[in-house]
Amino acid sequence: MDLTVKPLRLNCNIFFKANRPSNKDEVPAEINYKYSTPESREKTIAILGASVDSQELSPYTKQANSLARELVARGYNIVTGAGSAGIMGAANKGGHEAELNPENKNHGECLGLMTQEAWGNEDYRNCNIIKRAGDDFTRIADFDKVAKHIVAFPGGAMTVAEATSFIAKARYEKGDKKPDVSFIGPYQGLDFQYETLEKIKTLGTNRQTIYKSYNDVKSLLDEKFPNLK
Repeated sequence: MDLTVKPLRLNCNIFFKANRPSNKDEVPAEINYKYSTPESREKTIAILGASVDSQELSPYTKQANSLARELVARGYNIVTGAGSAGIMGAANKGGHEAELNPENKNHGECLGLMTQEAWGNEDYRNCNIIKRAGDDFTRIADFDKVAKHIVAFPGGAMTVAEATSFIAKARYEKGDKKPDVSFIGPYQGLDFQYETLEKIKTLGTNRQTIYKSYNDVKSLLDEKFPNLK
């Protein structure tokens, strides 16, 4: 009889799948309080961007994947629009890989916020979808509720709407309510608009006090997100 004690190997995928919604009917109608506390919000980054793939988007999906993986490994939470493709999907995959890495002892979580009318490509496998928001516009308030930091990658018209909403909040909100907004990607046109507002004295502040653009993920990580371990 072989009495050798063999190490127990736990399948982390089983753990995560057992504790996460696997379809839209299991997604909560409201956000769990633990994700909206000041402490949780301070360490949560919303990653905004496209939910579709394209060859032109590929360099940015790689950066989103890298950013999410490193943030979660450093102890931060990330939250996306819960899509399984494009920027969203790449970030979800990177974040979940960090969750499953046994070397990341104090990792954060990969979260998602979907809309009430499901798009059909929700990423139940890689992110914990914590609410079904009414629509894309009301979801902006939910991002603000759970994440102090916003990182906008290239996306569609809705991504621009989300980004400009957070720029407005960064301009007028005070203290802990003020979001921290960053851009990665071709947002020169948007920056030009705010530069113009600054020049004609209608913005009322230096635009660099309400958002900042980065050329790469490393510079963003180095400047804003030290290791929380």
